[in-house]
Amino acid sequence: MCIRDSINAEYGMTLVLHDGEAQPREPMGMVLSEGWNLAVATCSTGMVLILVAWYVWSPEEMREEDGGTAMTRFDEELRELRVLKGTPFDHADPSHEEYFEQLWRCTFETDRTIGMGSPEWCMLGFSPNVEPHTDLRGTGMLGVQNLCYFATKYPGRFRRIVERNAALSVEQSLPVACVGINITSSLNRMVTEEESVYRLVARGGREAQFEELYCSLFSWFDARWERAEMEVIMFNVELEQLLQEVVQLVGKQSWRDLEQMREQADQDFGQSLCT
Repeated sequence: MCIRDSINAEYGMTLVLHDGEAQPREPMGMVLSEGWNLAVATCSTGMVLILVAWYVWSPEEMREEDGGTAMTRFDEELRELRVLKGTPFDHADPSHEEYFEQLWRCTFETDRTIGMGSPEWCMLGFSPNVEPHTDLRGTGMLGVQNLCYFATKYPGRFRRIVERNAALSVEQSLPVACVGINITSSLNRMVTEEESVYRLVARGGREAQFEELYCSLFSWFDARWERAEMEVIMFNVELEQLLQEVVQLVGKQSWRDLEQMREQADQDFGQSLCT
């Protein structure tokens, strides 16, 4: 019996795949502050008032200028990600099934592929008795793309998460695919609604910033779950608590970028993102 079947049978509940809708963010450009300075000059023939006007950049706006290009680049990345989020699985598109095949090969280090209707997909935490793409409601192809990114960029860490949870009891084992899909949905909402998180991630100016934060959240969540030894019915509550703590940490710290945030959070959450 697969993990999710056992949970539904024993607890009479279903793991919820959140559908966090996010509105597109308009590109963040520089904000020009208009300031007027008065200069008074005294001449020998009398008092002459000279009004001089020019544009003045404040220090904060200069920081916006420096980060403007990076934020614009991240806005473009977000737009592409949201296209994926709105793209449902299509059997007629070979690239869609290839995402799942790649995920399977990377996780289990095999050249063997399985069909979309195979019951073996529940080994990765997908719903049993249905094709795995049915779990992508609310995230579209972005959900499996994020899973593939983690499995290919950090294969050692991803495999350990899968193997460790496979060895746990049904009550304590996390369905990995379900975790990833929920994190995709939650992270999309968090980057959109939390200005401090958006700015931190955008400031790095590198590609795949969203995916990198996704991998970090996944890694931190698994580490917390392992230490706490909680039952899977607490999954949604614990994930929401982690997201709130991340938002609080971002708000309190003045990190340069995502890399510095990850270094600090690795210490706070007790788990580095190892390869």
